[in-house]
Amino acid sequence: MHIPDTDSRALPIPTSDTVIEHIDRLNHEATKRYHAKQLDGIPDLAAEALDLSRQHSYPKGQAAALIAQSWVLTAHSKYEEALSCLNT
Repeated sequence: MHIPDTDSRALPIPTSDTVIEHIDRLNHEATKRYHAKQLDGIPDLAAEALDLSRQHSYPKGQAAALIAQSWVLTAHSKYEEALSCLNT
């Protein structure tokens, strides 16, 4: 019996639905951290969500990710950069 290796080339390619769900989970986690005043990790979560949202033409995901990025910038008094995120 052949056992396939577990490198990423052997894994199934995610469907658009699972990618959208992943984007929503990333944005949800960013929102939870923001409300818990735990800003660490939000930029990474938002950047991944934004990148995937753009790749998969998912405007809701893009908007949520940009809002999350603006929260962190606002918390660090970078208001002009935060506005720039929101005006993207």
